[in-house]
Amino acid sequence: MRKETALAIFAGISIGLITAFGIWKATSSIKKNTQESETLETPVTTPKQNLILTIANMSDFDVITESPKIVNGMTKSLSNVVISTTDNDFLGKAKENGSFELEVKLPVGFSEIKAVSFDSKGDLAETKIKIIYSEEFEKYVDPTKKSKAYVGTVTDISGGTIQIKAINGEILQAGTADDTTYINVLKKSAVVKATDLAIGDYIVAMGLLNGNKVLSAKRILITSELMDDKKEIVWGKISEVTKKKLTLIKNDGETLEIILPKTWSGPDVFDLNEGQTIIVAGNIISETYSLRSIFTPVE
Repeated sequence: MRKETALAIFAGISIGLITAFGIWKATSSIKKNTQESETLETPVTTPKQNLILTIANMSDFDVITESPKIVNGMTKSLSNVVISTTDNDFLGKAKENGSFELEVKLPVGFSEIKAVSFDSKGDLAETKIKIIYSEEFEKYVDPTKKSKAYVGTVTDISGGTIQIKAINGEILQAGTADDTTYINVLKKSAVVKATDLAIGDYIVAMGLLNGNKVLSAKRILITSELMDDKKEIVWGKISEVTKKKLTLIKNDGETLEIILPKTWSGPDVFDLNEGQTIIVAGNIISETYSLRSIFTPVE
């Protein structure tokens, strides 16, 4: 009786162990298959790196006294670079090390220039800077100091100091002297007196910047705020071209239809072909693309 009981207990334990082993084996197999499935179904991707574009020899609110101006900077190797001003567009190409130089004709006064670089696939990087071009400021240039402009609305005038609320909301100080020149651009660039400047006027104060960020103003323009001219520079492939219309497929797959103006800078419409890659530069006016320049990418 004891022997039969012992055998029964042994048999029960054996069956339990076999069952437990089977469950563990099945669970391990399922877990392994799940991990392998997850590994196969979730490929590792390398994030796309953004292009860069920097202008090295100019920055916001620099006062420039020469035009044409050599504009240099860095971007992706061998990229096409387009620089657009208020009036003109210019095309160049970066060297293998990514450096570029373009000769750019600057518009007189306060303006914004836009630079865009395109790699061989049409991917782009862009930057904008606001500058002031003034030949008259040449006589004030001091190699030991920065030629800068404070731009914004006059909030206070006290003695020889003008307080300016800048575009970004920062409060700036500009000091004036007896030889500071005041020009009212809104009145055919007439020379005016210091007493004609009033709180609320929008000004471009050009001068030399000292260590405590107080501008020694030499030339002050009474003007209006800079309007956004909505420059648009596009890389695309021609899908249709006629005497009156040009249709591009942009790099993002969207379509851009351009009603051709009477004149533009660049190749004639008869020199363009369907399937050809081009760069166009213009402005968005009332949601319509106003063409100004057509470029063939530099190989």
